[in-house]
Amino acid sequence: MSVDLCRGPHLRHTGQIGALKLLTNSSALWRSLGAPETLQRVS
Repeated sequence: MSVDLCRGPHLRHTGQIGALKLLTNSSALWRSLGAPETLQRVS
């Protein structure tokens, strides 16, 4: 069981965010059956 402690949007739309800085980026293969799909992690 999991509980979402941070429900609902905090912004009306993503245009309110402005600039942000990516610190890391990585990827991993997801169920590589046939055409490889990748999962992206951005932090």
